[in-house]
Amino acid sequence: MLGPTKKSVLAENAIRTKAGINPEPFLLRKSGASFYNTSPMDLQAILGDQDHIAVNLDAYIQSFSLAARDIFVRFKFAGQIEYMASKGLLYLVTEKFAAFDLHPDKVSNDEMGTIFEELIRKFAELSNETAGEHFTPREVIRLM
Repeated sequence: MLGPTKKSVLAENAIRTKAGINPEPFLLRKSGASFYNTSPMDLQAILGDQDHIAVNLDAYIQSFSLAARDIFVRFKFAGQIEYMASKGLLYLVTEKFAAFDLHPDKVSNDEMGTIFEELIRKFAELSNETAGEHFTPREVIRLM
């Protein structure tokens, strides 16, 4: 989603940082989205360095705007990266996600919510959590 504006965001970040100005409002405008990423890498570049995938993926996540990064923090993504790397799964999982086209033009918000819930459900089943613990009832979603 951020690919088309990546170069202009990186250039704007360099200009604003050098000038000592908070770059965030400028980067949001350049990205054309409600978030941005200042890493020169993308998932394909991260996959290209298999020996350092955990470090590079973490650096990539740390390069998101504060609001987007907060989501990763709340889901304890750094711990998940460490866990998957220790089990030899991080490259495989990252490779699978890099292959999906999850652009909002291709996947609606409703479909993305369903995908998210399914992932949560699958992982909750694997961890023996109570059934429905991570489920958001359809009527609640409609109200929201």
